[in-house]
Amino acid sequence: MAGSVRPVARLQAQGVPVAQQNELVRADLVARYRKFGLEALMPEQPLDLRTDQLFPGRAGMLAGLGRIERHRAEVVALEGGQAQLSDGSAVAVDVVLWGTGYRTDLSYFANPQLAAVTGVNELARRCGCVFRSLDEPDLYFPAVGLEGYGATSWNFAIMARSVMSHICGQAQLDLEPLPYRLNHLEMVRYLARVDPASFGGVDADACCRALGLGTPDDQPYPLPEVAAPAQVAVSG
Repeated sequence: MAGSVRPVARLQAQGVPVAQQNELVRADLVARYRKFGLEALMPEQPLDLRTDQLFPGRAGMLAGLGRIERHRAEVVALEGGQAQLSDGSAVAVDVVLWGTGYRTDLSYFANPQLAAVTGVNELARRCGCVFRSLDEPDLYFPAVGLEGYGATSWNFAIMARSVMSHICGQAQLDLEPLPYRLNHLEMVRYLARVDPASFGGVDADACCRALGLGTPDDQPYPLPEVAAPAQVAVSG
């Protein structure tokens, strides 16, 4: 289950609660790690699909796991060919590679609230209806409330369609932030309720069942159809 999003999609399509999905994925994840002797890489906190979906254990790391010495501390000084760590220990090193990661930088925005944002989770809290900015309601950030794995291009396509539907006055993307990420088919269930026109007025749960249970595993989810643009009458 942890190796593919489709089993999770089927659980969602069948209406399985998120708490039960978490339990099933956790059990599958633990079994996989134990099978290959990777318990040392198990996440410290229980997996929660509505918070984070990143599983530790890249292929290169796993291939040489037995040769990797891990230290949970920060480098506080480099002296005499050794790295002094915050836990008081010292490690002899030849090369130090700084893995700083990435930081959200929105300083180019004129809006001071947006310009001050330095993290994706912080930005998500400043978005209503998943991706509509609270600070600039005509600005949309499709990625901030999205889950960390799954059919990314497909999810972006249905979000873009609902943005255009909202601009045309056919959807109601409110300004209420969500306290969690939407996970895979939950995006369909959520948008179908606030943008029924884009989903042909079909029940949200029916949409999820059709996609999750009706799409073969070897085929991608079908990209959404775009409705004809609304006709606008202009009088001079």
